[in-house]
Amino acid sequence: MNFHIFVGIDQTGAVKLNGQPRPLNVCIIDAQSKKIKIHTRLKIEKLCYKEISSEIKKCIPAFDQHKVLICIDSVFGLPQELSVSFAKVLSASKKFSFNTKDYGAITAHAFFNQFLKNPSMKPHRAVEHIVKANSVFNLKPFQKNIGCGTYRIIKELSLEKKWFSIWPFEKPTPQFVICEGYPSFFWKQIFNLKTRNLFALKSKIKTLNVTNIDQADSFMLAYGAMKSVDFLNAFKIDPRFKNEGWILGVPQ
Repeated sequence: MNFHIFVGIDQTGAVKLNGQPRPLNVCIIDAQSKKIKIHTRLKIEKLCYKEISSEIKKCIPAFDQHKVLICIDSVFGLPQELSVSFAKVLSASKKFSFNTKDYGAITAHAFFNQFLKNPSMKPHRAVEHIVKANSVFNLKPFQKNIGCGTYRIIKELSLEKKWFSIWPFEKPTPQFVICEGYPSFFWKQIFNLKTRNLFALKSKIKTLNVTNIDQADSFMLAYGAMKSVDFLNAFKIDPRFKNEGWILGVPQ
């Protein structure tokens, strides 16, 4: 697959304390020419075709001619032992709510826990063990709760006619492919930074215009996706993990 536009979306703080979604940090990288153009400090209100295409078009007017890889800090699969396909997860999120709330950490926790065969289970995917990433089944600590943002991302994707494909589960769609990213992995893998240090990152990418870690993470997702295209093209998911999906760039 030949991509020319890379979009990174960070889900940190995806939902307000009142349970309502908040704007997501976005970075767009235009790699059509040898001179890469990076557009940072962008935001979208909702993860949908209209918002994404509109934001890309502001930066790249002729983007309709090019294939787009969207890398999101989100989880797109559940542990194989649960035998739940991502298509089922996506479908189940569409009308789900908990205690009348459509979003929020508690709603997300209830959503993912419905798939557990035993409430005491705390399963992890194979790729989460490799990179020591958190599971959507862990409600606490709140500051590391990937489930809340993941559920918001999945639910918004479910509410529209499908305009995308999810890697590595599905056959690629003509223009938009969405993959799962893990910013901390890209910080380490690409820039050899063991901590998410804004000053250190800017010393390596001197033209990078970000003011906080969340913006930096959205850049890292877009940049990591661009650097991982060969991995994406060569990747063959192990049949043992067919329901789990994978984090872009992480070796099996």
